[in-house]
Amino acid sequence: MNSKFRLCLLLTLIIVGCGRRGEEVTTPVQTVEKHVVKRGENLEAILDKFSVSGSRLDIITALQNAGFPFRKSFPGDTVYITKIDGIFADLTYYQNLQNIYYVARDSTSYLVSMSFPYIDTVLALVKGNIRSTLYESMLALGEASNLVIRFADVFAWEIDFFTDTQDGDSFAIYIEKTFCDSTFIDYQNLIVM
Repeated sequence: MNSKFRLCLLLTLIIVGCGRRGEEVTTPVQTVEKHVVKRGENLEAILDKFSVSGSRLDIITALQNAGFPFRKSFPGDTVYITKIDGIFADLTYYQNLQNIYYVARDSTSYLVSMSFPYIDTVLALVKGNIRSTLYESMLALGEASNLVIRFADVFAWEIDFFTDTQDGDSFAIYIEKTFCDSTFIDYQNLIVM
């Protein structure tokens, strides 16, 4: 290699290396704030609390235009607000597994979307033997306590499940179970055998 080429290559490497040394790479800071809706609160007050003031009205207008059920906001609903470097990025309004609303900011407006989970109702057979109590036997099968109460209510006039049952007694119920994206939500119709 000739010496002029080597000198140019060396100067280029020095210049490029010096230029990059001064640069600082900053990573955006993302924060997610959670708020559980309390009695008497509305979304506007929650957005105020989390300093989403400049875009508060735009977010509420976007939700209204998308048909957000403001009158069906209840205590216990959860709001997640995501900020990037302190600036609003998106909002998630979680009512339950079936109703989740998303508001995201793009360069010019706010976009609202809603999840549409797969809801399925299946007929299931719950049967077993009573070991100590009906309540404990059903819980041991993985069922929820409200099924025990519903089952006992059906026979409330005929059987006292505290005194009339014995070890070895059996039970069988057909029940409709509702699932949301494979997560159990609740029981529906009960059919006793």
